[in-house]
Parts: sequence; structure tokens; C-alpha cells
Amino acid sequence: MMLMSGLFFHVVGEGVVRLLKNGRQHISDRENYIDFRMRLLGEPGQGPVLLSPGIHSFPFKLGLPLGLPSTFLGKHGWVQYYCKAAFREPAGLLHKNQQVFIVMNPIDLNLEPPILAVSNAPFGFLICRRLNKKQPPGST
Repeated sequence: MMLMSGLFFHVVGEGVVRLLKNGRQHISDRENYIDFRMRLLGEPGQGPVLLSPGIHSFPFKLGLPLGLPSTFLGKHGWVQYYCKAAFREPAGLLHKNQQVFIVMNPIDLNLEPPILAVSNAPFGFLICRRLNKKQPPGST
């Protein structure tokens, strides 16, 4: 038998950017997308809960907010999602585990404003003008 004072669940989604200049951290920023905590077992102020030996499951449902950015890992930063589970023994010892999960939020390019809507100029001329180059032949 095991006594525990609570079973906790935490879902985190964050984006981190770190830019280096001359090998040292120059700019750093962090943005939170999800920070959700819930207690799955045990109530504050009540005595410890007794669990029998074996495997236990604690079903729950959690809907993710719409519009989350997709999981991403790059040279200068990342967007990462993970969940943590922890239970605390009455003596204070904390047991915890963490699992990363992936969010895939595709971008529908049909809903994005088209680049041609920026100007009535032919596509080749628009690109060359933005790159400060001469107009390509045949695109008057």
C-alpha cells in the first residue's frame, strides 16, 4: 500500500527564442501558450489517500485551445508542448514524470492573403522591385 497526499497534472506549451551575438546570449524571450494545472487525486486539507500496489489510471479530458502554433525546433528557438504528472508522499517526497507531445497545426494557404493582392504588377516585376533589381525582360 502507498500513501500519497495528491496526484497532480500539468500541461505546458511554450515558445522560446534565444539569439546569440559573439557567442553570448544577446536576446531572449519566452511566450506561454498553455499553462494548465489540475489535481487528479486527493483534496487539499484532507488526509493522505491510500493506493493499493499495481497500475492505476486516472482518466481525464483536456481540449487544446484552437490556433496553437505547431511544435518546432530550430537553431534560435523552439515551440514545445509537454505534460507532467507528479505525486507527493505525505513525508514530502515528490515523484514526477514528463512526456513531450507534438502539436501539428497546419496553415491553410488558401486563407492567407495572396502576394499578388499587394500590387497589380506582374509577379516577376513585384519580386524584382522588392529585391531592388532591374525589371526582368518581358515584364513591363
